[in-house]
Amino acid sequence: MLTSGYRIEPAVPSELSSILNLLNEADLPNEGVKDHLSNFLTLKGNGDSNLEPWGCAGLEIYGDSALLRSMAISPEYQGKGLGTLLTEAIIEDARKKGIGTLFLLTDTAEDFFRRFGFHTVEREIIPGNVKTSVEFTKLCLEAPAMMLGI
Repeated sequence: MLTSGYRIEPAVPSELSSILNLLNEADLPNEGVKDHLSNFLTLKGNGDSNLEPWGCAGLEIYGDSALLRSMAISPEYQGKGLGTLLTEAIIEDARKKGIGTLFLLTDTAEDFFRRFGFHTVEREIIPGNVKTSVEFTKLCLEAPAMMLGI
């Protein structure tokens, strides 16, 4: 596990293309990222401030609920515990922003997110405002598992 040599910080507009590249590399949807960039975190190596992000995670906030989305770690940095660190950071960020309920959609990482207290739920329990997300309305209409946390 990598325990030093990185930092997690709020995303800045100049990182948008790097974040979109990370999501494309992970085969994750990137629609709506620009609209919610102010609620994204990036994980980077320490050193040069212009260093490309190694990972990202974002929130789409809807009142006191949010959708955790776009969690990705560059393949060359996977398996080092960075996904765990970034997930813990985005959950803490959600708590600091007053989020009481955190949802996510996944078709590949259910077991990973269970480690953080998420559990599978039926889509019917999702608040209407969260269902307005592009993830619900256009991108993940059928297959992904719906999970609830915090």
